[in-house]
Amino acid sequence: MVDGFRMWLQVRGLRPTSLKAVLVTLSQYLAFCAGDDPLVRQSISHYLSNSAETVKRVTLRNRYDHLRLFCEYVVGEGIVQDSPIAGLPRPRVTMWDTERNPPSVTEEMLGRLVNVCPTWTTTGLRNRAVLLTLWDAPLRANEMCRLEMGDLTFDPRELKIRDGKGGVRYDVRFSARTGLAIQRYHRERDASAYVFARADGEPMKVHALEASLRRLSIRAEIEPAVYPHQFRHNFRRRCREAGMDDVDISALMGHTSVVTTRTYAREAARRIAKERAEERLGL
Repeated sequence: MVDGFRMWLQVRGLRPTSLKAVLVTLSQYLAFCAGDDPLVRQSISHYLSNSAETVKRVTLRNRYDHLRLFCEYVVGEGIVQDSPIAGLPRPRVTMWDTERNPPSVTEEMLGRLVNVCPTWTTTGLRNRAVLLTLWDAPLRANEMCRLEMGDLTFDPRELKIRDGKGGVRYDVRFSARTGLAIQRYHRERDASAYVFARADGEPMKVHALEASLRRLSIRAEIEPAVYPHQFRHNFRRRCREAGMDDVDISALMGHTSVVTTRTYAREAARRIAKERAEERLGL
């Protein structure tokens, strides 16, 4: 049944990351049932009720949505007549539940991270280029790792995201400083079809990128360690501090809705709003 569901999701067009998340939820759910019938409403209700005590509401809603897909599959295949999830309300999530406020990455922190990357090794040059690109461009980790050489131009200095989250396409700019770091890295490495590659020319993996940032953070004595998505939050914070509005920031970040953009760095947005109110309204 699980294999059939996987193929059904693939035919439906789910992206690899989304497909993996759905299958992880299903695996957890089936393990939770532990012999009980997973195709009845009581089992799903019990699982969601138990999850509500241990996970955030956003995660709870995601699990509900994943199981709803599974129920749609088993009904469509004639395994059951009625959806086991029918009548169970979808967990309500507020904007506060989705608010994300990771610690800022400062210029000083960036400098410390870059300085611990040796310039006499290919890996060190790659890590310098990665850090500067993350600082300039609001890339998701998987988008960065999948960048191909054809997605990179130096005039203009741009990276093209051809298949972002939700299939969104967008372009991001980078500074001359970052461009020089990328070019220096490319001069020293072996040929590869990818902008940021492993020693064998294959693309970096997301877990390898995350591990690399953890190691660099330890060397730079930065705690807690930085992580890829933290730079994406930082990009919105820096844009807001520069006076840009969320419509423009949303386009730069590859969001399909400005509502999504506003869940990033909301603490900084509130601080900026208060400062402007004080300055312009005398509050």
